[in-house]
Amino acid sequence: MGAGLACIKTQAGKRKTSEEILTAESAYLIWKLRCEQVIQNDNEPFNEREIENRWINMINEHIQLDRRMTSWKYGRQSISPKLVKATWKGLLEREHSLPDDWVTNSGVLVGIESDLCRRTGPRGR
Repeated sequence: MGAGLACIKTQAGKRKTSEEILTAESAYLIWKLRCEQVIQNDNEPFNEREIENRWINMINEHIQLDRRMTSWKYGRQSISPKLVKATWKGLLEREHSLPDDWVTNSGVLVGIESDLCRRTGPRGR
């Protein structure tokens, strides 16, 4: 419950928002998986590939939510595309080749993908 209170900073004192998000989301996924394992799966553990794929999917959903929240339809409550870029900087797959408007361009697919998923995942990479 306290994962949302994590404040991770650089040595210079600047917050590392993306790492804070990853910490909170990871803790939540661990809790969900443990509940699912005990309640639904007769305490049968998940395999590593399934855990990794679920983590990647969860983080990608968070990135997509952040992108949608930049929409003008939210008015003053929308978040800045600049903030979204700064939040996820250094964590996106092929980040160097993304167009400048990747945050607001709904046709651009972005996200996090692991080596394991590239080798064995459903997309066949």
